[in-house]
Amino acid sequence: MTPSPGQSLEVAMGLTYPSQHGCVTSALSQVIAHALGTQNINVTIHGLAVATATNPDPVRTYATVGAIESQLVDARVWIGFHYRHSVIVGENLGNSVAAWTLDRFFLPKGDDREGDED
Repeated sequence: MTPSPGQSLEVAMGLTYPSQHGCVTSALSQVIAHALGTQNINVTIHGLAVATATNPDPVRTYATVGAIESQLVDARVWIGFHYRHSVIVGENLGNSVAAWTLDRFFLPKGDDREGDED
């Protein structure tokens, strides 16, 4: 199998998998955005339990869902856990699961869509 231009051999052969971190983080971000009614969520996320010499401030604040997702992709690639494509696929999966779930559950009272099958 020959990869497409710009594609790694692992991706071309299907040897990668969606990033679990991308799935969970993007789904949670979408649920928070849905609850607040905006993609401008201004959320603070605590990282490491303690500050280190290389990370003196383990707390990050993100203004939007897009900012969280962008940083997540970069972080997972930079740490060497995933290829960029794997994290993006994970985020897409998480966003799809969140959209599907929010469309069917956690509805306003009286908006009962029971019996709505997909």
